[in-house]
Amino acid sequence: MVYIIDKPIFSKKWIKAHSKEESLSFVTSAESPLHDLGCVRVNNIKNQPFFLTEKEDNYRLYLDESLAKQNIELNPILEASNTDLIIGALKSSNGVSFLPNFTFENEVKKGNLKTVCINGFDLTMERQIFYHVDKYITPEMEILIDILKEI
Repeated sequence: MVYIIDKPIFSKKWIKAHSKEESLSFVTSAESPLHDLGCVRVNNIKNQPFFLTEKEDNYRLYLDESLAKQNIELNPILEASNTDLIIGALKSSNGVSFLPNFTFENEVKKGNLKTVCINGFDLTMERQIFYHVDKYITPEMEILIDILKEI
């Protein structure tokens, strides 16, 4: 089985057992002055201190591709594969990140983080569960698929 968050994938060799759209957003600390600006264009925040995932991470690639279409490049001050590290850095600074909403939604509920409203920048990916078409699915794997569908 494979469980990924990425752009939609299709192959005749794989059965997609589940797929769910996930929103991606710019996020910063609740105290950030960016919230006073209301909705802005991505060009207005490009010079902020960015804490991003590493260049090879799929949602970072997606962000970079989307920004390149607008001739924008970000120069992050922190790159890490661990989203908890990035979220921790955001809570204690005025930095900005771009992450799947589910990674930081608890911190938003606690009042520690807020999303940044960006006009015309609406990116999503999909949570996807695959298994090989010719492979046996155990009862335990079926239970895991059901659990992941509920999340």
